[in-house]
Amino acid sequence: MSSRGRPRTNKEPKRKAVRLRLCARMNAGRVMEPYTIMEGLIATVRKDLSDIKIGIVWHTGWRPDADGIRTMGKAIKNSETERQRTDIDWDIQISEPVWGALDARGKERLIFHELEHIQIVHDKDGGVMLDDKSRVVTRAMAIDGARGAILFWLDNIKLAGNADARRSLAARRDQMKEQVAEQLQNVIGQQAEEFAEDPAPGSDESDEEL
Repeated sequence: MSSRGRPRTNKEPKRKAVRLRLCARMNAGRVMEPYTIMEGLIATVRKDLSDIKIGIVWHTGWRPDADGIRTMGKAIKNSETERQRTDIDWDIQISEPVWGALDARGKERLIFHELEHIQIVHDKDGGVMLDDKSRVVTRAMAIDGARGAILFWLDNIKLAGNADARRSLAARRDQMKEQVAEQLQNVIGQQAEEFAEDPAPGSDESDEEL
């Protein structure tokens, strides 16, 4: 009996929710939809990632941030320990509730965006950098500012489903033409500086989110 005269109850302690679960590539003899989309994009617009091993992980859903923005996905570079244990270089986490609400074009855009976070590191001569296990070296790339603006209309034009949408986006592209050209030069300059100063392979795990 409690001090207030109420019977005590033995409540089980609240268990921590497990928010992640692996998405198998194959199910009932078929390639799962996220992998179909991802592999199609790599085969067409991100051929540079063909040697990178990428897994898909479902997330039960992130809480909105202070501005009410809800994360839809994350691209996470696995640690060296994880890479040797699983043979997976990167994981793309996808909000399962969001995925279920997206149409085909939205799903493709989400995967495309997360793949854009994965960038190949080049050496000073412009060649692809390899580590001492002959694996391609990658880095996490933030997508914001000028690069985000450029990618916004690029992937929209690629994925627009009808002529009206393409015309509208093309008109916007033309209006932004001079501004984007200047921004793109700045982005290229910044990337060149970053690559020149890029840390040695084997740096700590990093992640980017949408």
